[in-house]
Amino acid sequence: MQEFQQGAGGLVMNLLNLGLAVMVIVGALRMKNLRSYGLAMASSIVVIIPCVSCCLSGVPIGIWSLVVLLNADVKAAFRQNAG
Repeated sequence: MQEFQQGAGGLVMNLLNLGLAVMVIVGALRMKNLRSYGLAMASSIVVIIPCVSCCLSGVPIGIWSLVVLLNADVKAAFRQNAG
């Protein structure tokens, strides 16, 4: 397993994690501005994945953001801001 983490496999995994981290940041910013409901939901789900966030700290944050995003008032605010 250690050999995989050092060579090309490690590079691919690091690039994948970097891409997911960028997606989470962009999704959080869009969520803050009530834009891109789908991206906000996807970012919340990705943050729950343990290999993306550090030390499982993203799990409670991701769950909290999903609970908030599934609220009917929040969905309505996203719809209102889209139009």
